Amino acid sequence: MNSLTEITGFVQFKSAFLINGQPGAFYIKPWDNFNRNVEGGSRFTDPRDYTENAIFLGIELGDAGNVLEEHQIENMAQVWDIFLGTVMALAKGELACSFEHRDLHENNICINRTCGPCEHFNPESTLRCGFSGLEVTLIDYGLSRATLQNGETMFYDLEDDLEVFQGSDGHPQFNAYRKMRTHLFTNTRTMEKKSWHDDSSRDHSNGHSWDEYKPYTNVIWLHFLLGYLKKNLYQIPCSTFGTLKDFNAETKELSKRMDTRTKVENGAFLSATEVLEFCIGQGWISYEQAEVSGVFDDLEDDELSVNEENPKKSAKGKEKQVDIARLKKTSSKKGD
Repeated sequence: MNSLTEITGFVQFKSAFLINGQPGAFYIKPWDNFNRNVEGGSRFTDPRDYTENAIFLGIELGDAGNVLEEHQIENMAQVWDIFLGTVMALAKGELACSFEHRDLHENNICINRTCGPCEHFNPESTLRCGFSGLEVTLIDYGLSRATLQNGETMFYDLEDDLEVFQGSDGHPQFNAYRKMRTHLFTNTRTMEKKSWHDDSSRDHSNGHSWDEYKPYTNVIWLHFLLGYLKKNLYQIPCSTFGTLKDFNAETKELSKRMDTRTKVENGAFLSATEVLEFCIGQGWISYEQAEVSGVFDDLEDDELSVNEENPKKSAKGKEKQVDIARLKKTSSKKGD
């Protein structure tokens, strides 16, 4: 977590400490309140059951605002900033430490208002980022994967918890978990059904494990997020950026390239960095906005492609390579 704290869009890590003893009233009272008001009660242990010899790890984090599920989306500008802010954060994580979140549902994205909505909108511009005054922060890296500066890989082995893949059939969140595991084992962009993900399915792993870097999992969660946001758009009135119909039309190609039915040779995304390049190419995010957010800070000079005549050729062989020259050129053509 400490290696991610300096990355824009990731929650600030302040400190960690050990606590010895039984929790006090400051913990028991909110637990009781939560336990009474949640269907089925709390899944956490009653704090009164702990002994005086209990040891807890306390982690202090920065205030990231409210989780997306509790945020009332008010207009289309907020929808754009939530989605594009998440894209930039994930791309930054990929480039900085080969990061995969692997659990990016609506309760692991926080929304915070940092300023009022921007009034300076050019209707002739394609720019969509930065008009709502909202800031996006990714939290909860319990299932995540990252490579530290010393080369060590931190990850959670989901093979120890196959229940993750046994959620309701058809539910977007649980489908995302199943898509991740199917991709890891088969290197395809498909999804095996719930019934497939049992103990016997480990025989089909083809030697793959969860420590491997598979940035396509970030695309899976971005696709999930886009679907979640669209569901919340039905109640939003027409705004500066139009209606749900307008949003669907504008993001049609984006959705297509995140769809599992689209082949890689037809432009399917394989990482959040590729999604970011697309968004900049569309003019939704300016190159300057991506640069200010720190997206390109962790790239070495030889990872910044400058082959303007054949940018695709420049990207071959470089896991982190980004065609900066092409992004600058495309962004300037779109205008802001």
